[in-house]
Amino acid sequence: MKRLLFAFALLFSIPFSSSCIKEITYPVEITGSNCTWEKPKQAIRGRTYTIKITPNEGYELYVQEGVLEVENEIHILTIYGDDLYNIETSELTIPGEHVISKLTIKANAQEKVG
Repeated sequence: MKRLLFAFALLFSIPFSSSCIKEITYPVEITGSNCTWEKPKQAIRGRTYTIKITPNEGYELYVQEGVLEVENEIHILTIYGDDLYNIETSELTIPGEHVISKLTIKANAQEKVG
């Protein structure tokens, strides 16, 4: 009888829904100079994170130590070039596999040369 009740309970149980799973979020901290950025929203674990960071007039940003750095609590991201910061759109994109803890972004735009 117990087995029958258990099978009945399984058969008519509430269907699984992904909305039942709570997403893990992390804070995003931005510091910098000679640029502006939109208010950071929380990052969601495993999802790509994008934020717009715009250098002031006469300045530029590029991914390089001391200019534009991104780190999580495990390591500093070492992705260079257009993989991270798109100069055309001023968007910084952090791939989901690196969104595993609090993100810290340091953006220190440098004066354009020439």
